[in-house]
Amino acid sequence: MYLFDARALQGSQPTGVGHYTKHIAKALQQTDIAQKLSFLTTGIKKETTARIPNKAINLGILLADSPTLEQLSHTKPKAIFIPNLNFVATQPDTPYILTIHDLSFHHHKEWYSKKVRMWHTALDPKKLICEASHVIAVSNATKNDCIKTFGITENKISTIYPGIKKQTPSTEPALVKKPYILSIGAIEPRKNLEVLFRAFKNLKKKHTNLQLVIVGPLGFRGKEIIKKISHDDVIYLGYVTHKTKQNLLTHAKVFAYPSLFEGFGFPALEAMMMKTPVVASWTTSLKEILGSHTLLTNPYNHDELALAINSLLTDTILRNKLAESAHNHAQTFTWSRCANQTAQILKDTANKTQSSPLNPHL
Repeated sequence: MYLFDARALQGSQPTGVGHYTKHIAKALQQTDIAQKLSFLTTGIKKETTARIPNKAINLGILLADSPTLEQLSHTKPKAIFIPNLNFVATQPDTPYILTIHDLSFHHHKEWYSKKVRMWHTALDPKKLICEASHVIAVSNATKNDCIKTFGITENKISTIYPGIKKQTPSTEPALVKKPYILSIGAIEPRKNLEVLFRAFKNLKKKHTNLQLVIVGPLGFRGKEIIKKISHDDVIYLGYVTHKTKQNLLTHAKVFAYPSLFEGFGFPALEAMMMKTPVVASWTTSLKEILGSHTLLTNPYNHDELALAINSLLTDTILRNKLAESAHNHAQTFTWSRCANQTAQILKDTANKTQSSPLNPHL
């Protein structure tokens, strides 16, 4: 049996990590380990595997390495899959595979609240990563960062790209009636919205009817950021439904993603899937994931960002070429491939542990 740590599915407004956890959980149930897969959920709701408050679980693990995930799930798995950083305690002979999305929390503590920084300190990500039997990185950028930052060996970490769900453009009329630039993501410093806003003000000089639509939950300093970019033609919609997001992606003239640090970049690929041309930063994983199918710019240069967006607003040939190329590229990221590669690592890790002479059960 394999155990899937599904605690990340319990958030009410999932962003990248929750999105990954939801889709990899579903896709793993279509692989050859489906019948051997069980899911761990915790909290006070009746349907959870362990009806224990998560804060109590985290405190117990922090202070006494208890309860273990095996105890919480009432199983003795061959291997445990942990799709994100979380408080983890396992029995010594149970291997776990950990997915790392990015190390922004390590390199840029200033992007996070004091509470989140304290949580990461208590969590001890370095210990979690180094004690994992195998690490999955969602991009080569994250893989190389883990190797460089924490000194783990290259044979202990694999890059497995997440998937993008295939979608067709919305057939509903546009919710936003004027031409608009769209940006989706949590409202927080690393999303670099202030640079996008400065680029937008430049673009308004040529495109007086243009609007900027911002979508995403408020993160650290979110209210402060929204106030800074307040403008008659800036529309902040907060966290929206899937149907609304699909409509916004379908009718946007350009999708702008000037983020300073990304492990993968789901929103940009979702826009590409909908044939919406993308302008993004060339930082961290974005150059690797988006490549030549988007226009990549310096995230600190709002003039460069404005120039790139303007070229897509005014050059129909370039716009159509990038939209088609991006759509084809986005379709290469499938959850089926991601799940099969993940399942193989779970099987290989379990088999390696069982055959090891250090295994106390042998």
